[in-house]
Amino acid sequence: MALSIALRHVNILQGHSSLTKCLSPFYKNLTSLSVSTPTSNRNIPILYSNNLSTLPAVRFLTTPTKILSTVNTSSTTLLNVRSMSHDHRGLWKIEKGISVLLLGLLPACVAFPNEIVDNLVAILTVAHLHWGMESIAQDYARPLVVGPIISKVALYTVYVLTVTTLGGLLFFNYTDIGIGKFVRAFWSLKG
Repeated sequence: MALSIALRHVNILQGHSSLTKCLSPFYKNLTSLSVSTPTSNRNIPILYSNNLSTLPAVRFLTTPTKILSTVNTSSTTLLNVRSMSHDHRGLWKIEKGISVLLLGLLPACVAFPNEIVDNLVAILTVAHLHWGMESIAQDYARPLVVGPIISKVALYTVYVLTVTTLGGLLFFNYTDIGIGKFVRAFWSLKG
């Protein structure tokens, strides 16, 4: 809206400029673009030979600039951030399959608690959590961002947490009541 108001008052406010000389080769045959002035209803062509104004927006958009003049043209070396040694489509399908399987397995663990379902829930939940934490460590703790040492420490921390969590859940399933019966007992508590 502001541009249309400025274009209506283009001849009154700005007058003629040297921008006409720059733009006239491009707009010699363009006379259909016009505006009406507030004093009359007749249309005055904007892009006529000596009728173009010096609006800052038009001047900025039509002034040629050297964009790539300060670009460093030295040779670059390509760094392989993560080696893609194998196809990740298979792992992605397995991750999504386990996620869908857990949607049915978690309620089944509570509804029909037994050792097999409890161990399946423990293993698949820890695998799901491991893949998520591993991808977070690889994405946000890249060697280029935090350095190679912190990147390796983050990845090893994920493996230690995964092994510890899986060991703790399996130990709980074998020596105590199991995941399903624990959830049932927790829900039956009255405050």
